[in-house]
Amino acid sequence: MSSRTIQTIPVFRHIIEDQLTDRQLTALRIAYFSGYYEQPRMSTGEELAERMGISKQAFHEHLRKAYATIFEHLLENDELSMEVDQ
Repeated sequence: MSSRTIQTIPVFRHIIEDQLTDRQLTALRIAYFSGYYEQPRMSTGEELAERMGISKQAFHEHLRKAYATIFEHLLENDELSMEVDQ
């Protein structure tokens, strides 16, 4: 019997939610659900920062830090891996 490593979305979500600050998670959610990642963008960083009651620079800093955490766990971390017997 061989085994292979898989990554699960619930494990990833749990790790990320534990690692992000409330502001970082809020910034990601607002950006996603407001069409910030659409082409063309449906909302600007300035508009979303205003909704959060923070500066545009602070909004973008929250996004940058959130991206860094997500990419670190997604690309570098073995915490997301599980051994599965086949």
